[in-house]
Amino acid sequence: MNPGRCHTPGQQAAYNLTLDGTPDRPLSVTVPSGLVVTQSSHGCLAGAETALYGNFAAWFRAETISNNLLPAIQPKVRPGHTAERAGSAWWRAR
Repeated sequence: MNPGRCHTPGQQAAYNLTLDGTPDRPLSVTVPSGLVVTQSSHGCLAGAETALYGNFAAWFRAETISNNLLPAIQPKVRPGHTAERAGSAWWRAR
């Protein structure tokens, strides 16, 4: 099933269940902003990520934290801060 196409509610539910698994065995990670991100540890997506990365729990933790660093760091970079100036100079030099 293609999630971009129109499906009946039952078909969409079956697709989601196959892709994400059931919520009875979740993994949870607290990201630097304090938000808790949860994902099922089984289902097609978790199976594929386990095949690719080996340890799904370790990969999920690292990937989730790294994908959520910007909101934690951004407020600490003040306008005119050295990192911002360096980034702007780099961007102009590209």
